[in-house]
Amino acid sequence: MKKKYQKRQILLFIFMISFIIIGCIFLKLGTSNKKTLSIKYQENNDIDYKVHLKDNNFFDEEYLEKGKSYITSFIDYIHIDYFYNISFDHVIDGNYKYKIVAEIELNKDTNSSENYWTKRYDISELKEESFKLKTEINIRESVDIDYNKYNEILSDFKKKASISNTEGILKVYLDINSNIESKNIKTPLNKKLLIKLPLSQNAIEATIDMDATNNVNEISKTIKNKNIVYLIFIIIGLSFIVISVFFAYSIIKNKKLYSRKNQYEVELEKILNTYDSIIVDTTKNINIEDYNIIEVNRFEELIDAHSEVRMPINYYQTENESTFILLKDSNAWIYTLKKDDYRRSAR
Repeated sequence: MKKKYQKRQILLFIFMISFIIIGCIFLKLGTSNKKTLSIKYQENNDIDYKVHLKDNNFFDEEYLEKGKSYITSFIDYIHIDYFYNISFDHVIDGNYKYKIVAEIELNKDTNSSENYWTKRYDISELKEESFKLKTEINIRESVDIDYNKYNEILSDFKKKASISNTEGILKVYLDINSNIESKNIKTPLNKKLLIKLPLSQNAIEATIDMDATNNVNEISKTIKNKNIVYLIFIIIGLSFIVISVFFAYSIIKNKKLYSRKNQYEVELEKILNTYDSIIVDTTKNINIEDYNIIEVNRFEELIDAHSEVRMPINYYQTENESTFILLKDSNAWIYTLKKDDYRRSAR
């Protein structure tokens, strides 16, 4: 019986593990309908400029190269060259538009973000272009900025607004707005190549700051395949998992059931070992038709009767029960240990 129980439990366990594995495989297949696509790109941007000077008796040069300090009262105009380059790891479609913009900013002071006034000027016309199957975008634009013009505009505003002790800044940038599309990814890419310098009527030393940051970036998008086969995989996977739960329940239930059934053997062994000296094992059941039958509910009651009559207890076992009989004169005391009693309690 024990071997039969163990064999059944092992078989159920194998089925449970197999169904869990199969269910997980189908669930993985069902959730593999998501795919991450990406576009990698690298920017290689630059700004070059020359500061052209007014006629003066101090500088022999017509212009000064970038990266120097400049006396604002000597600045005539600034020639700027913008170089925009962005390259992709595979071909793309899309479009882009760009223009050069100048902005005057009047702030409370150098260290303050409090802005009094901002004025924007479109220096160039908006240019647009569409493209297909390209791996890079290149834009080269040049512009001459009349520094004194913007200085006078700011000076006039400050005079009319009666504002002093402020910080004036001129920003000039190439404003690029593009839309790219590839691998089911559609995304905008915007960039500003910027230089800025102070505006002042005073003869101050000025430096030009540039922002032409180069980056290596990646655009990612997760797309979902809506094919019904993935839903079927998930349903099959969940079904196998549910069935595996049933097997697990059966294993637990059988273990409890076997434990309860096994109590019959435990109780029988306890009786035989404890009262071996007064129990006689018989090979066949005793005919007690002519006896006055007294059935007892507990083996201890049979022991009480034995204490009175001092006769051995006869023991006979069948497949489903064990019978203990105490005979004296015309009386027969009987105690029966039944497997069915433990089966009922196991349910």
